[in-house]
Amino acid sequence: MSSAHDHRIEELKEQFNRAQRIALDNPTLENVITAQRLQKQIMEKAHKFATMWQLATLLDYQLINANEPSNSLHRKLYQEKSEQKNDSSSKILLKTGD
Repeated sequence: MSSAHDHRIEELKEQFNRAQRIALDNPTLENVITAQRLQKQIMEKAHKFATMWQLATLLDYQLINANEPSNSLHRKLYQEKSEQKNDSSSKILLKTGD
């Protein structure tokens, strides 16, 4: 059984896909603007969701993995640093193993 929010999201996706196909087939200014407006609605919903997701993560400490940064740039730096540590440890083990 589908709920109202499922229906709204699916309807918006279908409207956008239909408008995009129409604009691709017949790229008039009106058709392209219609597709862009629908895409803007989707992007605004996605932005609101991402903002609330971040806020929830900041406000509820249980959603955060304390051992790994939540910011994507910090996560990448953290992973690189961890890999460097592992490489260093491996080299030390190889040297002492001789």
